[in-house]
Amino acid sequence: MSDQIDEKYESFLKLYRANESYISRYVLALCPNFSAAEDVMQETMLVMWRKYDQFVPGSNFLAWGMQIARLNVLNYQRKQKGGIVHFDSQTMDIITQHGHYQDKDQMAYLDALNGCINKLSDISKKVVNMRYFENMKVIDIASKLQKTHVSTYKMMSRIHHKLLKCVRGKLAKEGMS
Repeated sequence: MSDQIDEKYESFLKLYRANESYISRYVLALCPNFSAAEDVMQETMLVMWRKYDQFVPGSNFLAWGMQIARLNVLNYQRKQKGGIVHFDSQTMDIITQHGHYQDKDQMAYLDALNGCINKLSDISKKVVNMRYFENMKVIDIASKLQKTHVSTYKMMSRIHHKLLKCVRGKLAKEGMS
């Protein structure tokens, strides 16, 4: 019996370590507060271990782990009232279903994008947050910022241009395009 547990543990640990950085980045992308992401990641690992008997050997461990992580992020967000960026369930479904986090090039892109967003001014970060994380319409963002919708569109265009240039620069430094 002990040998079975040891084999199970070794099997889990091998798969987990091979995919941990991808799952961690996924959690961090959905929950960019580092402390919150660490809490979610710890809980994710525990749930993955508890449910490892349900994992089908030979199937996609990363996708399985990301689904567990996604549910843990949603649970964490339900318990918290603030301090983390909330994706709506539909956005999280799109990210998970399309498997963007299963591709190393996509992970590099998302890491670059996250770094570039962090370099934005506070107002630009606020606009990005309102538009993409809170799913606000441009007209509502304009109203909240007390600007016209035309000037808000222009601001968003400048932000997109900065992010695109920054991401391309980061990826070029890493030898990716």
